[in-house]
Amino acid sequence: MFMRVLRLQHRLLAVLILSLTLAGSPALVYGSESSPPASAPSGLPASPVAAIPDIRVLCYETSIPSCNRIKELVTNVTKVSTPSQISGMLDRYDVLYVAGASADTLVDYAAAIHDFVGAGGGLIVEQPNRTGTLPIMPASFEVFVSNHLYPGYPVKASTIVFTPEGAVHPILQGLQPYETAGNYDSVMAANLGAGYITLALVAENQQLASLAVGQYQSGRVIFHTGKITSDSVTPGSDTYIQNLFRYAARQIGDNPYDLGFRPTVNGYTFANYGPKMAPSAVADLGLNEVVQLLGTAGACWKSTGPCALRPAAWAWLTQVNRALAVGRGGGMGVTSLRFFTGADKPGDYQSGANSAYDLTQYSVREETALYWARQFTQPVALNRESARTADPNTILANLLSAMEAKSDPLLLFLRDGSQGGVLLVPYAAIEREPGVYHVLVYDPGQPNATDLYVEFGTGDHTWRYSAGWALWNGDAASGNLGLTALSEYAKPSTCDWCAGSTAATASAAGTREQFWLLGGGKLLLTDNQGRRLGQSGDQWLNEIPAGYADYLDGGLGADSAPVYIVPTDDTMQMTLDGATLASSTPLFASRFGPGFAAAVEDLGGLAGVQSTLTTVRTAARMTYQSSQQTTANMLLVVENATKGCQAALEQVDLAAGQPISLQIDQTSEHVVLHNAGTSSGAFDFRMGCSTGVGSTWFLHKEVALAAGETLTFDYGQWDGAGALQLMVDEGSDQTVEQTLSLDNELPRLFLPVVRR
Repeated sequence: MFMRVLRLQHRLLAVLILSLTLAGSPALVYGSESSPPASAPSGLPASPVAAIPDIRVLCYETSIPSCNRIKELVTNVTKVSTPSQISGMLDRYDVLYVAGASADTLVDYAAAIHDFVGAGGGLIVEQPNRTGTLPIMPASFEVFVSNHLYPGYPVKASTIVFTPEGAVHPILQGLQPYETAGNYDSVMAANLGAGYITLALVAENQQLASLAVGQYQSGRVIFHTGKITSDSVTPGSDTYIQNLFRYAARQIGDNPYDLGFRPTVNGYTFANYGPKMAPSAVADLGLNEVVQLLGTAGACWKSTGPCALRPAAWAWLTQVNRALAVGRGGGMGVTSLRFFTGADKPGDYQSGANSAYDLTQYSVREETALYWARQFTQPVALNRESARTADPNTILANLLSAMEAKSDPLLLFLRDGSQGGVLLVPYAAIEREPGVYHVLVYDPGQPNATDLYVEFGTGDHTWRYSAGWALWNGDAASGNLGLTALSEYAKPSTCDWCAGSTAATASAAGTREQFWLLGGGKLLLTDNQGRRLGQSGDQWLNEIPAGYADYLDGGLGADSAPVYIVPTDDTMQMTLDGATLASSTPLFASRFGPGFAAAVEDLGGLAGVQSTLTTVRTAARMTYQSSQQTTANMLLVVENATKGCQAALEQVDLAAGQPISLQIDQTSEHVVLHNAGTSSGAFDFRMGCSTGVGSTWFLHKEVALAAGETLTFDYGQWDGAGALQLMVDEGSDQTVEQTLSLDNELPRLFLPVVRR
């Protein structure tokens, strides 16, 4: 009977503790010809399985005595050795087995065999042990044997590898490659008829087939190059032989949990990568993409006509482009599945392309980045947060159900506190043993890999995955595994932190804000009431109601903090901890909320350092302090209903432990900079304001900044083109000692427009 995969949506039996491990388990390649590996059984299985009682087999042999083995495994077997005995007998049987070196003697009965299979019978042909064509095979099931010896004979044994189709096929379900009958003849897979699906190959030369199957009219054809007799070094396990007959007799069908997606056809040929690939010198995400991500209302000043971009949207886009350094694996997974389902057409991105496998990095650079960034916008962000709380058994049941329905494919995302996130494309599932399931996945970080799987143990509600550079695992209490339907990524993307977005008030949880840390290290967020979200040393805290962490589905193994998403508040402190970092790269920390954005780039990095970024949304103020002497860039953005302004300090020097504050006072239209440090320096000052009509910009380099000084830039009196007035309060005692006129070193008009 059919070796069923349990329908977990109805019942999940806790029957076995996980016995297979991913960390040390071999790929699906094992020795199979002259001697199996030490871990594999040699010769015939020690404990034969019960014989199959309900399949009628006509076994034909002339020299190799395979029928004796078959009689031990199938109850109703008739052995014949004279070709004339075939005539008139076939209609009384379910399967015709042609043993090794016997096929040539049945040439005169080929038509009768074809009729038998066409009417619903099964044909299994064992190793021909000869060169040339096999004339008894039906049309589209031709076989050409190039050599009657296996590669390396007699010195080197062949090994077998399952193809992606074989790994999920019911004949091989629950088996390892050493349990097949191996490879004795050399048959090029390319020389097999078009009706075959190749299930196993010779590992040393993967152009050679070991096992292939197919449907001929109403019947099934199986061809394998192995030998199943007791004197064979690799006779195949009892279960393997019985599965051949069950499949040929149509007792078992094709795997119902198989989307048909294959990494070597529907995945990308290139591996997951970071930002900005040649030949382009521009960012991966641009003006068109930010409108798609944040929606017109969230990104643009006007809802109609060309888009004049809001400054907060531009700042957010810059942060997202930087975040691509952790990898775009999530976007590669989503887009490959969209190409597979037909939601997108590969030919629209590259002439002549028929699948993701045909596409180059550059042709889908923006598309993979765009769908990667959708994890930070609605509805995908909240969908993923709610989905990851499910029990692994429930996740497995939902996966199997979706695979069987083949309607709305699911994406599987994994979480780790230090390695961020990984998004995988599950394309098939099999039960390797009772209670142990392998969900085969496409991982954009490992292109062309066909033996990757997430292992589920239903008995103890666990899961495991080896990503190559890390081992991921969890259980029912971990909350680090989840599913997102592909259709979620097709819904219009909206922003629930943007000032102009209707999603900000329409969201079930109300307006939300985002807090980012890039460059490694730990992030701890503290709100007005002292409630915390994030990492404090080795402790994870989640005290902010409705707040959560959204890990970046990068997939490159980069040390990255998650994006924290919380209900909007006023004063928020970000504690940035680099105590565990061995080396530094520039850190980027930022906050995005309705009408407000603040970001700092600390060029000194965070290794061995603790920094704080405190922001007050209603006062439009940011304060940055580092425990080391450093140089930083600071950006502050404020927006109201009609106008948005941003002020930036570039290459400003900070003394260790001394804060520096930047504020935009929208009432007086002043930019105020206060240096609480004990050292002096200089910085470049950049200022810009935009409306639905256009943008004006100011730049003045090498502005002097003394210790304890407060500088006030009066942009309210600025004409938008010429000089800007600077007031200097030398002791920060609210007394202006100097008033200077700063020339505009960037006298031009900017019109950031997005094409529609």
